[in-house]
Amino acid sequence: MLPILTLYLIIIQSALLRLWKISSVPPQTENTVIILRIFSAAAGILLTWIVFYLAKQFNLNRKTALLSAWVYSVFPWAIEQGRIFSSVNLTAVVLFLSAIFLLKYLFKKNNTKLILRLIPFVFAVIPGIWYIKFKFLLPVTSILNNLFILISPNLLFYRNITFWWGGLKEFGIMFLSFLPFLITGIIKSITGRKFLLTSVVWLLFFSAFSPDFPESRLFYLSVPLWSVLIGNGIAISFRLKDKFYKTLIICLLLFIIYEYAQLLHYYFRHYPISVSGNLDKIHGIF
Repeated sequence: MLPILTLYLIIIQSALLRLWKISSVPPQTENTVIILRIFSAAAGILLTWIVFYLAKQFNLNRKTALLSAWVYSVFPWAIEQGRIFSSVNLTAVVLFLSAIFLLKYLFKKNNTKLILRLIPFVFAVIPGIWYIKFKFLLPVTSILNNLFILISPNLLFYRNITFWWGGLKEFGIMFLSFLPFLITGIIKSITGRKFLLTSVVWLLFFSAFSPDFPESRLFYLSVPLWSVLIGNGIAISFRLKDKFYKTLIICLLLFIIYEYAQLLHYYFRHYPISVSGNLDKIHGIF
């Protein structure tokens, strides 16, 4: 009963973060359609629930799944994309609902190696996808440059350059305080859940190949996977017995609260002012 109640509370928090003042923060442009913003908010709320079940499909326990859902609910990029019309937010719902059913089938059939063998094949057709859409391919130097940008600490923790006009560029994709837990989750995935980490890497390359990088925001599709990695890292850290590490973890959790409060203050007080000064540069649905 308690885990279900906790999940409901996380979803309620996610809903408040995405729906409160959605008609005025960020400010509307001439292309704003409020109902589309609400659809994106609903997708973000649903993704909080999806991340919980996605973590369970990776054979993670319920506590870890709850932590993963909470991490997604407070992700800076997820909050930003959940309060505007975001096609990648809606795409993520379809993608990860499909992934849950696929993983359930693969793990049930004990055939996880099949999907790992399919990933290189899918990656091989990516250039063809972009050529059909844009009629040209990026040079290798541009692809490598995009890769370095996507994995740079600047983008991950300090300054998100995707969706520049209207984007929350004063914050990174995730909180800096998530870094130790992310590293722990990655190390654990290397030793035990390679499919999770392989999926992140695949989305990394897929995003780097996009001719409209960074405006494509395709890398957003990796946010639910980052959330599971970080949630797993937090759960592992909680199990440590050493007093020094326990003290360090408590300090990190306090830092997360500080960064979370800082994000909320900036987003609802200063971000609308920043967007208002650039409304003439935002031409898409916002």
